Amino acid sequence: MKISRRVKSELYKALVKELYSNRIPDDRNWIDNFLNEIWDLRAMPSEDDRFSDAYGDVFQHIVNNSDWEIDYLFVDRLKLLEVEDSFYISFLERVVHPETEVNEDQIMRLILIINSYLKKDGLVLSASSYNIDGKIIYGIGKLEKESRFLDIPENKIPFFVAKSNGRIEE
Repeated sequence: MKISRRVKSELYKALVKELYSNRIPDDRNWIDNFLNEIWDLRAMPSEDDRFSDAYGDVFQHIVNNSDWEIDYLFVDRLKLLEVEDSFYISFLERVVHPETEVNEDQIMRLILIINSYLKKDGLVLSASSYNIDGKIIYGIGKLEKESRFLDIPENKIPFFVAKSNGRIEE
């Protein structure tokens, strides 16, 4: 799946406006359950001699100092707009993941924002499965001509019907 550079940039700006209003959440939970689920911060090098990895950098500047701007974190440090499409897709899917965002109304607002941009590249963010708690997991796929509900995963369970002649058909 391909996401154009223009869509990545416009979508990023819209999400920043909706989610952060240019302010980054300054807690360990956001770093662990959001950032570190997308980027392996412990495997990335530090840009600060005081730390052994990017996790140390991010923790210091987000939690302890609160001195990084949202654009510096995502655009300059984590290179979000330069990553491969599959990585950018992981970012978008994590934005609406139930471990990241628990408010279902906010999730639907985010999906509408994300889809307003993704449709330009023939993609859509829609329900793909459920987690163990029964919460919807969203995934990005190709936009089909036949639309379906965004918040109901496609049924992948085969149904078998026994006919009166004793044969079973799918």
